[in-house]
Amino acid sequence: MAKRHLVRICGRRTSVRSIAQTVFVGFSLIFVLRHIDLGNRNAVLEGLRPVTTREHAIFSISDQLRLRCEERHSTLYLTSTEDEQVLSVKSDDRCFSRALRNYCPETPGRRVPNIVHYIWFGIKNMTFYQLVSFLSVQKFQKPCVILVHGNVVPIGPYWRHLVHNASNIVHVKMTPPYRVTNGHILRTMTHKSNIARLMVLQEHGGIYLDLDTVLLRSLDPLMNYPVSMSMEYKSNLWNGLIVAERDPLFIRHWITLFNQQYYYAHKKKFEFSLFLPTYIAKAHPSWIHVENMTFCTPNGNHLHMIYKENFDWKENYAMHLYIRYYKVHDDFTSVRRLNATIGALARLVLYSTKDLLED
Repeated sequence: MAKRHLVRICGRRTSVRSIAQTVFVGFSLIFVLRHIDLGNRNAVLEGLRPVTTREHAIFSISDQLRLRCEERHSTLYLTSTEDEQVLSVKSDDRCFSRALRNYCPETPGRRVPNIVHYIWFGIKNMTFYQLVSFLSVQKFQKPCVILVHGNVVPIGPYWRHLVHNASNIVHVKMTPPYRVTNGHILRTMTHKSNIARLMVLQEHGGIYLDLDTVLLRSLDPLMNYPVSMSMEYKSNLWNGLIVAERDPLFIRHWITLFNQQYYYAHKKKFEFSLFLPTYIAKAHPSWIHVENMTFCTPNGNHLHMIYKENFDWKENYAMHLYIRYYKVHDDFTSVRRLNATIGALARLVLYSTKDLLED
């Protein structure tokens, strides 16, 4: 057996090998930090800072879903992993579709599978309030799986925080739709997302949410309707939160009319996402359950009630943040003392209280 060489440092006996390993790691970190730009350097330091009671470790072992494809039985299963890679599958992967139905089956009294969908086209870094949306779903709905449909996998410290605190994330590779069947090109990313969300609900069923929609309580009371949507204004339904069983008549008809009637015009930018489903609901009321603004109150006419006041949301299932109008870059620390509705709902999701918190 080789003889270990020990030295005494600060009254403690330490092996030469341990000292060498520590020095090597230190110089390696210095080398990395010197060869990345400032933004990435801050991201590295973000991941390496000590764990506090407010946050979970970035670099740790976590459970993640994996897919097993067999001739007779396809399954999703959890396995422990040290990396940040979530399961990524193609949107037309039949093995995954079968495994998903086995893993998240429909149950008696619940026509809608407890699957959550987000559309993620052309976005890289996850933002703070996008993280809040995902965590609100985890907290209140406890979905079987969260499917992130998009052409890129999210990145950044908030995405890493999510991945290491949620074991049910799957990235579904989906190219943004280019044109509808009548030949017209989908000219905006919003319009691409509008049809994509209908496609994934038709295929899988479940709950679709916009990235700036925060869940405030469970949607279970709505899970036995074929489709549920909420009014946004008296004039229209809102498509930022849709609860639907797999391939319901309402969604099928909406997709058909979207493909037949769509054309791009600025004055018609909400025609096929908000007003078309409103027309269908009026023509076929038995196909859909309509909530009275419980998904998106306050609406876009009352943004001050979200950003500057404290709104009583006890009747709400969810809230739409209209985040494109909010110009403040909040984080885990700033929302602790943010005396407004948007701060209170972030605290509810992150810290389980609406009350203001000390720094």
